Amino acid sequence: KVEFRGWVVVSFYLVCLCVSILALLLNQKGYEISRALGFFVVVFVAISVVVVKRYIDVKAIVFFLIALHSLFFYFQFIAYYVFRTDIDFTYFFTGMAQKGWGGSFYHEELGRLRRLGALYNEPGTYATFIGPLVALAANYINRSVLFDVVFFLGLASLVLSFSTFGLLFSVVIVVFVLFSYKGKVFLYLVGVSLCGFVYAAPYFYYRFFERASRGVDTGLEFRFYFLDQVYVYLSSGVTEFLFGAGLLAPDLSGKIDVIAAVNDSSLILYLMLTIGPVAAIVLIFYLLLRARELSRISLA
Repeated sequence: KVEFRGWVVVSFYLVCLCVSILALLLNQKGYEISRALGFFVVVFVAISVVVVKRYIDVKAIVFFLIALHSLFFYFQFIAYYVFRTDIDFTYFFTGMAQKGWGGSFYHEELGRLRRLGALYNEPGTYATFIGPLVALAANYINRSVLFDVVFFLGLASLVLSFSTFGLLFSVVIVVFVLFSYKGKVFLYLVGVSLCGFVYAAPYFYYRFFERASRGVDTGLEFRFYFLDQVYVYLSSGVTEFLFGAGLLAPDLSGKIDVIAAVNDSSLILYLMLTIGPVAAIVLIFYLLLRARELSRISLA
């Protein structure tokens, strides 16, 4: 009999589904069948992972994925900053140009900035997918030199992507690892972190301080506007506050006025909008408590 450990993930999605059904019934709005089926797909995947996990080496898969994406990232990074050659992998594989090229920032030693995303369409997307892998890899460091090297390369790439999400993810990972490891890992992590932050600091200072002082968009304006729109919607009625906009609706037009992607401003805000702040806060705390039972690093 396989011990079922995926019930945490299953319960998370089932709560989201139940709240979304209530939001649908009370708001009397349309729904998208593919979204409803999506819940059952993720529940099936969660159960399947428990079974498959018995026959695979999670550490090896995490190691391979970080190594693979880091290889493409540093190939792209070195090609530009050493040889001044742009290599766009997404354009090569898909025909769609990568976002984040160029920009108005110019560094005295590095020249014109390139914000790189390796196999992803933009640096923020790269950080969003690689960050959790690096956080997961933190559970396995200090076991082999090769794995430690891959972990530090993946961690450094989050900062070197010049992505705000990458910077935030790396800070969270570094803080939790520093409180969990001592000795050489502690010293290596401090060294890598200092080098990475010193290297990236001029860009982030320019983006969030110099551009703001000139009245130029820093990328935070959309997040603040989205936060304001979420507040307006949730405070518009009791039903909206308790159940949110739901996750079954084909779109959120008429509920919130945002042009960009509504899931681009953190999971917490997105959950608050779609299932309401009460359920969102309960689920987030629930996940944090369950993660804490596994290890301190799992909180990252």
